[in-house]
Amino acid sequence: MKTWHRTAMALVAVCAGFLSQVPAALAEVKSAALSRGQNQVEGQKSTIALFMHPTSSLASLQYQGCTELESGNFRLEYTFHFRAWYGRSYTSNLKLTYFANGSLDYVAPGDRTALVPPFLASNCVFQWVKDRVAADPDVQNNQELSRLLAGFDARQLLEWWLKSGY
Repeated sequence: MKTWHRTAMALVAVCAGFLSQVPAALAEVKSAALSRGQNQVEGQKSTIALFMHPTSSLASLQYQGCTELESGNFRLEYTFHFRAWYGRSYTSNLKLTYFANGSLDYVAPGDRTALVPPFLASNCVFQWVKDRVAADPDVQNNQELSRLLAGFDARQLLEWWLKSGY
């Protein structure tokens, strides 16, 4: 066999060996990203619950699953089980979309049995705080801070909190 044939065959064998390892490496990266997202939600469940329904207590958290998106990103869904201050139990689902590397992209509420949608009560309190802060003359003179206060809500604040790594 000619030398270039042996070289070509050796190159094909090396490439085939490398390519056979790629799916395993990708699976490992996906698994690490998924674990990162799950660890974030499960580690921050009390804070997330506070933003969702601040007047209730978190009874438990239930993982509903992961949806892989065409972009390589993925969405985790959790059901938060709450107990209201007056004793009623209810649930609210939360969908958290992550980039392929496991960092948070955004948060969206899902189905619920709660009468009050997630983040509504927090938004009411947050609006009161924003109005108080916005009334300060120094804040009124700061266009960037005024714009930031006007456009922020409790869901966005939760996203910021989770992205910041607190």
